[in-house]
Amino acid sequence: MVWKVGTGEKVKFWENEWLDNGQLKERYERLYNNYELKDKSIGSFGRWSTKGWEWFEWEKTMVEEFMTIIAQVSLHQDIEDKQLWNDPPSYSFSVKPTYNKLVNHRSRGFGGV
Repeated sequence: MVWKVGTGEKVKFWENEWLDNGQLKERYERLYNNYELKDKSIGSFGRWSTKGWEWFEWEKTMVEEFMTIIAQVSLHQDIEDKQLWNDPPSYSFSVKPTYNKLVNHRSRGFGGV
């Protein structure tokens, strides 16, 4: 059975067959498995405006933001991964700056033991 979409309020976006390509949950299984709104209707994925139906773009915006963030890192074939101490600018561990941070946190009321 396939659906002909009207308002989109009854048709489940992922689970019903409303496109020629079958169910979206089968075609895009990895995306579906990671998606939180699995049982929502098509109407939940957009809104009506004076121009007509508009699909929500927030998913697209999140993907673009995600790609921008991970694109900031360059991988190198000849350099091994390594962990660094999260203390700019040197990213190296030393006792005195670490101790000073702990003392400062304590004096501001964090971990007041």
